[in-house]
Amino acid sequence: MTLIPKGYRLGLYRSFVIYYHIPFRRWRMKRLYRHFIGSGELAFDVGAHLGNRTRVLADLGADTVSFEPQPACRGLLENWYGEDARIKLEFTALGAQAGQTEMLLSSRHPTLASTDRAWVEDVGKTAEFQGIQWDARHKIAVHTLNDMISRYGMPAFIKIDAEGHEPAILKGLSAPVKAVSFELLGQQRHRAIACIDRLETLGTYRFNYSPGETMRLSLSHFVRADEMKAIVNSYSSGQRSADIYAILQNN
Repeated sequence: MTLIPKGYRLGLYRSFVIYYHIPFRRWRMKRLYRHFIGSGELAFDVGAHLGNRTRVLADLGADTVSFEPQPACRGLLENWYGEDARIKLEFTALGAQAGQTEMLLSSRHPTLASTDRAWVEDVGKTAEFQGIQWDARHKIAVHTLNDMISRYGMPAFIKIDAEGHEPAILKGLSAPVKAVSFELLGQQRHRAIACIDRLETLGTYRFNYSPGETMRLSLSHFVRADEMKAIVNSYSSGQRSADIYAILQNN
């Protein structure tokens, strides 16, 4: 079996260096994630890419289900984590409804693979994404978070990084989860707002965020949904991406 398909080697090598070889990133990620997941709990890593967050969740003792539909990533994930008893690999996308969809792929920038055509069209017009090409298409299976919860159980933490598809993924969830993370892009603020609104239909949450790959929470305490939405709306298109963290409040 070829671990990396032809045409994707440079892009995945770049991902490997970024996600596995920056000093102290693994330690910083563990320091952050231990706020949301503990040993023996279940975690979902949705949009795992090359699995660096999957590895950290497993390091923390979590039983981890790793979701990555991108075909180019499959060989490496199976090679690295296929025999790890703590990790289950699911090569499927998640969405609002089960079925099939088309994934738009970028061989030079595989981290930007997306099932959301509108997201690709929107970000492709921005300076930050100038010159990036989505040069391939692939039909993939889609399941819902509810499907996966029926299969594996209720996770304590769901990390979602799906290049614009986060709101649709959360539509496939019908029960509150203890902790959830999702991406914020300055030029796509409405998608982060949609995620906040969706979570608030499931339960009462408090929110914080971590800019870029700092792995540090920016706020001294978790804030209400309206406060987090104000922060999101103040985010400019030129600011680097962030991860928003939501924790369920005990009623």
